[in-house]
Amino acid sequence: KRKYIIGVVLLFFIGLYNIIPPLILGKVVDFFISYRAGQSLTVFYVYIATLGISFSVVSFIRLSLKRYIDNLQTEAVYKIKVKGFEQLLNFSIRWHDKENTGNKVYRIENGLTAFKDILYLFKDSILPTISSVVGIVAIFIFLNPLYILFFAIYLVGFSVILKYFYAKTREITLIESQGTFSI
Repeated sequence: KRKYIIGVVLLFFIGLYNIIPPLILGKVVDFFISYRAGQSLTVFYVYIATLGISFSVVSFIRLSLKRYIDNLQTEAVYKIKVKGFEQLLNFSIRWHDKENTGNKVYRIENGLTAFKDILYLFKDSILPTISSVVGIVAIFIFLNPLYILFFAIYLVGFSVILKYFYAKTREITLIESQGTFSI
């Protein structure tokens, strides 16, 4: 657990890097807006070198952390599977007589699949999204705290629209499913 939490926290902080390249590219644009013919391009080269080197290093660290977390997840799934079969052996003989072997194995495998799916969804989708949102809020606070107000208004508006369309989609799906399924 501890190693997994440390890996996820590190992956979260590595995910914050996604905010840096647009800022560096913005600095490059600022540089060329104020650039005059004959000026030194050293600042431009520093920005590009920083972008290239940091991207390579962060990508290596991110992929290494993901592999490390994947190994921890695989180990956890294996331990859960073993404990599941151990628990299965602890059930009474009457229960074993009622259930067939395929059902028992199916329950364990189904639970493991759901557990793995949740872990991978968290690592590959939810965590990067949270990192990006936190990074964007931090950038807004750094640039101008008033931008947080616009961000909050956007989130509220987006949530209201999403809830409305989700309700309509669900309503349409229920209406269509009533006509195709007979219970």
